[in-house]
Amino acid sequence: MSKKLFYSISFVLIAALALSGTAFAASGGTARQVNRVGRVTARGSSSFTLRTIGGVEYTVQVDPATQFQRVSGGALTYGNIGVNDWVTAVGTMERNRVLNADTVVEMPANLNRGHWEGKRAYGTVLQVIPGDQTFTLITGNGRMRFTVNDDTAFTGNSVRSFAALQAGMQAVVSFKQARDGSLIARSVGGY
Repeated sequence: MSKKLFYSISFVLIAALALSGTAFAASGGTARQVNRVGRVTARGSSSFTLRTIGGVEYTVQVDPATQFQRVSGGALTYGNIGVNDWVTAVGTMERNRVLNADTVVEMPANLNRGHWEGKRAYGTVLQVIPGDQTFTLITGNGRMRFTVNDDTAFTGNSVRSFAALQAGMQAVVSFKQARDGSLIARSVGGY
């Protein structure tokens, strides 16, 4: 086979793969999990409006498969979610700011909102390293390692301290990035 023919065939195959990937993404391929933390500003029979700390509004769609949880533990249903409640909604995002919720987590009523300003992450705790005061969270964007300090707030009944954080728990973390690039946990809600 000549080099010219080989390069022509290779180019056609690469172009076909690129176009099929674009078509797959446009046709609703695997969606990425996202989370949004905010206050409920309106509520309907199967959706609610969520306004984030930054002032962006999202429509959160719920269905019979949506799981409802409290950071502090205990039973929760969609009927328990009300206007002015603070929640974290986790699911897949559509283009028009519609979040199809897999999970909705009610934040505690006494939550210090200042601890949730800035960056947030949601995921599963992979590893807790007590000696380093760090833990690793698996999120939709990959693994994130957080450092805990004396200013870190722990919310809810199930995780009141760093010692109570365990691998396998779901967690919502508010964090800031230090100058050295490390991630400092400002608030951790584990359940």
